[in-house]
Amino acid sequence: MTPWMRHKYIFRIFFILLFILMESDNIFNLYVDVISYNSSRTKSVIAFKNFQKVGMPEKRIYETPFIEKNLDEKSDVMLLAYARGGSTYVGHMLGHHKNSFYFYEPLFDEETRHQYCRNGSVCEFNTPSCRPVNTNIMNKYLDQITLVYQCADSVLNGTRQWQRIFGGKKWNRKETRQMHCLRSQLRLAKVLRIAGDLVEHLLVKNSKLKVIYLYRDPRGIINSRIKVPVHASAGAWKDFNTTEDIAFAVCKKMDIDSKNIFDLKEKYPERIFTVAYEAVAKYPLKSARHLFKFLDVNVSKEYQNFISKMGNRSEKEDKIWNSAFRSDGYATAVKWRKELSKKDRKIIDISCRNVYKQLGYPV
Repeated sequence: MTPWMRHKYIFRIFFILLFILMESDNIFNLYVDVISYNSSRTKSVIAFKNFQKVGMPEKRIYETPFIEKNLDEKSDVMLLAYARGGSTYVGHMLGHHKNSFYFYEPLFDEETRHQYCRNGSVCEFNTPSCRPVNTNIMNKYLDQITLVYQCADSVLNGTRQWQRIFGGKKWNRKETRQMHCLRSQLRLAKVLRIAGDLVEHLLVKNSKLKVIYLYRDPRGIINSRIKVPVHASAGAWKDFNTTEDIAFAVCKKMDIDSKNIFDLKEKYPERIFTVAYEAVAKYPLKSARHLFKFLDVNVSKEYQNFISKMGNRSEKEDKIWNSAFRSDGYATAVKWRKELSKKDRKIIDISCRNVYKQLGYPV
């Protein structure tokens, strides 16, 4: 056998061995996925030890995508926002990322649908009405949010009023929800029913929690609530509420939220992100990049195409009152300028002037 032929056979053997090694690694990763899908973390570690006995190197236990390495890379995200304030748009923007698991309003139920909790009281969304509550009630709200990030079965499967989005899909099978929740890099919850003065409790309790505070010109929020059709699923914003009532309620909460969140941003600069809905609507792709940079998540080309389509849909889809998609998102965000009467503007200005100043909106 010539030296050239000898080298040729050696190279062949080398590449065959390399291929076998790569395939064995894939088999191992597949085994990891099966364990991750069907077992708890404790059972999985036991399984790895058993698997190790048949020849897997010890170090591979620490290279698995679910059991060890990525546990510390996961983030819990709270989108603190307002009903009719662009939260559906931004929630879909974040929730459709392939590494997200999206909880749509985990605090929504028949009892709380028209109210929010602040420090010491529960207040109505659209009236000046508030009632004092004890710490047990506040803890009930905070505990419910905490359970979201623990992927608790009571939250995932305990109510019909939810929409969980993972990679752009709705997960309706109970047996898959918890699995995808636990495995997702981001667990995102859209929260409308607590005030900013309770947020620090959640930050202290959950070191992985990051907060995105989404605000909008209160005149846009109020105008949108006035226009929502009066039926149960829409929230019946204007059953018996005047513009004055809605303006007072909206800006009372925005005043509490903005003061507390901007203070928290100084205290926790790496965990608080503030953004105006108008900016997201005008520059959706740029805003998405900033949001995911804050969350330490990469943005693929496929996802960027999705974001571009969100702001470039047909006008027919604009007519769906709760649709996240718009033919012109920015025009939708600011059309209150053409729709609000002078009389309503003056009424709103009385309650909201301080909020304009805090959030940088012109009078």
